[in-house]
Amino acid sequence: MRVTDDVAFSVGRHRCLGSPPARLEVAEMLATILTRCPDLTIDTAAVERFPVVGSVHGYIRVPATFTPR
Repeated sequence: MRVTDDVAFSVGRHRCLGSPPARLEVAEMLATILTRCPDLTIDTAAVERFPVVGSVHGYIRVPATFTPR
């Protein structure tokens, strides 16, 4: 058996054990940010996506504005 046949972090026979807690952390972080910055707006025209490589998806740049409290 090769290591690549047995180990996968997001897809395949085995999944990363840390992915469910990571999703909860991100959801809590976003809820807190949106609660504390209700006027947060994202400049969708300037958003830069990370190139999709396999199962990796994400953003390089997400410009946002808000009024600090």
